[in-house]
Amino acid sequence: MDLASGLARLGHFPMIWAPQLDPVVAAPLLAAGIPVVSRFDDLPSAPDIVHGNHHLETIEALRRFPGVPAIHVCHSGYWWHDAPPRHPRIRRYVAVDEFCRERLTATGWIDGDQVAVVWNAVDLDRHHPRPPLPQRPHRALVFSNYAGKGTHAEPIREACRRMGIELEIVGSGAGNASSAPERLLPSYDLVFAKARCAMEAMATGCAVILCDTSGLGTLVTRADVVEQRRWNFGFRLLQRQISPESIMEEIQRYDSRDAAEVSAYIRENAGLDNALKQYLTIYRPVLDEQQPVADDVDWHPATTPLQIEDQGALRLRLLTVPRSSAPCRHCTLEIGLYNETSVPIATAAPWPCLLMYRWLNGRTRKMVVEHGFRTIIQPPAWPGVESIYSMRVIAPEEPGDYILRVTIIQEGWRWLDVLAPEVCAESHVAIVPES
Repeated sequence: MDLASGLARLGHFPMIWAPQLDPVVAAPLLAAGIPVVSRFDDLPSAPDIVHGNHHLETIEALRRFPGVPAIHVCHSGYWWHDAPPRHPRIRRYVAVDEFCRERLTATGWIDGDQVAVVWNAVDLDRHHPRPPLPQRPHRALVFSNYAGKGTHAEPIREACRRMGIELEIVGSGAGNASSAPERLLPSYDLVFAKARCAMEAMATGCAVILCDTSGLGTLVTRADVVEQRRWNFGFRLLQRQISPESIMEEIQRYDSRDAAEVSAYIRENAGLDNALKQYLTIYRPVLDEQQPVADDVDWHPATTPLQIEDQGALRLRLLTVPRSSAPCRHCTLEIGLYNETSVPIATAAPWPCLLMYRWLNGRTRKMVVEHGFRTIIQPPAWPGVESIYSMRVIAPEEPGDYILRVTIIQEGWRWLDVLAPEVCAESHVAIVPES
């Protein structure tokens, strides 16, 4: 939304396509004359360049507009839909932070010269400075779409209760998502957030504690803000276990003057205008390059619903798995998928397959975590061979003996461990508290 608005102000003609649209978010863009559509047929013209943000959608746009070059922007170091798609017309890959850059450069088929870093930015025309902060925080905000019952919001609420700080929660998880955070944020002294939400709060002048469902970070200070921005104030900085006590420790570091210095840094260095210049610098040589020679491998072959006989011809193996893990710890497993069917298994339209895991009670086999992170199946698992994939797994919250089950979900169809013959692999894992 901000990128399109900024490009339009510079005299370009951005168009937005997304399979699903939020009318509230789309309304101001449409009012500004920026097309926002859910069907390619409704676009007023073909684009000169595709600016893709998600895996399957980027491929869908490239197939709709033959000959049009593209860039792909990676917004997450682990979510499957941000995995870089492989296509000869994707000329540049952009990371929004160091975590995403690591993901792109670790991909064997992406040349390092194709990767650029454009840090996330804030539209300073929308987010204006609030009045100076009080000496101690009176009002706090959990600003996250993931906050809700049973999440990080509960220990934050308890910490604020103990310290006499009024707390509110805003986000889709709480049922009250805001389409105008610039009007919301100036009312709060302290904000619990990560990534883009944290940056908008800092630009406004709020003190910010990095926190979300994945863990707790720190209060952002002027001494740390430069390095933390390189990691987008995100996942890699949220490594501490969340508790009322650890949150209270960070609240006690609140310093209104230091928060003002953080805000000044963000407003000077993280404005949208800088990001717009960087993207335009990336677009221009992409548009000037000659068309590449067509790739003879389709990395996104059309998929079909897998039948029972197909399930009997698929085998999953856990090649690496930890014997034990700390609660909520992230780890990476190696998975083998042997495909004896006659069709490729892939994360590709119209029936994308993804690796997925569940956690079961080790004694009763009762489901504890029904589904965790999905992991992309790319390159495809071609018929007649075993393909190896890396899969991210998060351990359960409570200590105990568990069974880790890895399976496949075919979106829009079914999970392949529900009907026999089940497609899955299992291993016992002990979840033990950190000493």
